[in-house]
Amino acid sequence: MAHSLDRGIALVVVLTPLAVACGDSGTGAGGAGTGTSTSQATGSTSSASSSTTAQSSSSTSASATSSTGSGVLTQRRVFITSGTIAGNLGLAAMEAFCQSSADAASLGGTWQAWVGMANDVPDTRFTHGTIPYVLVSGTQIATDWTDLVDGNLATSIGVDEHGTALAADSPSWTGVGADGTTVGGTCNGWATTTGNGWYGSSLATNSEWSFQGPHLCSMKLHLYCFEK
Repeated sequence: MAHSLDRGIALVVVLTPLAVACGDSGTGAGGAGTGTSTSQATGSTSSASSSTTAQSSSSTSASATSSTGSGVLTQRRVFITSGTIAGNLGLAAMEAFCQSSADAASLGGTWQAWVGMANDVPDTRFTHGTIPYVLVSGTQIATDWTDLVDGNLATSIGVDEHGTALAADSPSWTGVGADGTTVGGTCNGWATTTGNGWYGSSLATNSEWSFQGPHLCSMKLHLYCFEK
């Protein structure tokens, strides 16, 4: 009997560690499973967050803005007016027309008309920017002032203040060549409906963007507007 009891006790002693070992193994597997599930969930959340951030960034870049949060200009915007104006209202009225067009489209900023006459041309009136010139839709037309006036644009100025591409060639009063200095027909200083004034083509990327030919001053044409 003593021998049988001893064997029974020994069996219990042996089996107990095995049961505990089996229990640890199960817990470890469960822990690994839990860890995997947590990792996957965290990764999924991170991926979704990254996707949302990327979509937000893409949406923000859809349209051009001209400054950083500090108000420093990083690019100058350009558009062609959707409306037209007569050639006898004067340079000040043309500048005001650009500003009112920009204001109506909530663009902000101060705007100037790419129009010249004797002793008052874009070359002397405009800031010679070292930053890019872009359409309000975001497309770059020139890397800086020097590139703007070299007679070749990266793309034509055919987008209006609302970011809408004009369907057809839309002539704009200019009175100057693409260099911003050469003065041509200006409707007598933009003061008369007789004679003619130089205009540019909204479809051109060569020097004809600013001077394609003369137009009767009695006509109403568009204007190119540049952010100051």
